[in-house]
Amino acid sequence: MNTEKDKERLRDKVNEQNVEIQRLRPEIKKKTSELLALSEEMEIIKKECDEKKSENIMLANQYEAKNNELIQIMSKKTIQVQLYGQRSMGWTSEIEKELIDSLKTEMKSVDDKLELSFFKVSRPSDVLPDIPLLLICVTISRLGTDVINATQGLALAPNMALTIFHHKDEHALPNQASERILMAKELRGAGGIFDMAFKSDMGIYSCDMNINTISSLITFIRRQAT
Repeated sequence: MNTEKDKERLRDKVNEQNVEIQRLRPEIKKKTSELLALSEEMEIIKKECDEKKSENIMLANQYEAKNNELIQIMSKKTIQVQLYGQRSMGWTSEIEKELIDSLKTEMKSVDDKLELSFFKVSRPSDVLPDIPLLLICVTISRLGTDVINATQGLALAPNMALTIFHHKDEHALPNQASERILMAKELRGAGGIFDMAFKSDMGIYSCDMNINTISSLITFIRRQAT
């Protein structure tokens, strides 16, 4: 038996393997470092991809929101309305602004596909005959006199709504509608006579008269626009 020789050969082989391992160790260490660096780089790339994905999702959502908004805007119909008033008092412009805001809010709740656009006219010659008109009349003293002054020189037509603002507290508002009191034939051509209430220190305040009139004016405007 060549036991000693076998042992010698085995030792030589082990030594050779140890030498080879030592020779390969730097290479293994280098490859390990390269793999670690590559892994870190892949992690960075993955993070960047995730961020880009999130950014793309956000941009897609923003695009969809803007597109839906554009579709909604394009699907809306704009109704032009004239505001007519000859007399100008210190708080008239504030009344008009509050009236516009109230009507726009009411229209949005009634039909969000319709949008109101208002413009002011102050002379009879400026009135456009085919566009609904709200004739603003502020009454402080005598109703009949104030209405005559407000409509002077204006030929009333069915697309015109005489809107009378009573400068009174709610408890002092008239019990009878102005259209039942105003009998002048010059007023019969108007499409309607509507009562509203305001106070100089409160503007158009919340009361049954104002709530009902805003609703009625929206009905009037929609009917004239069809």
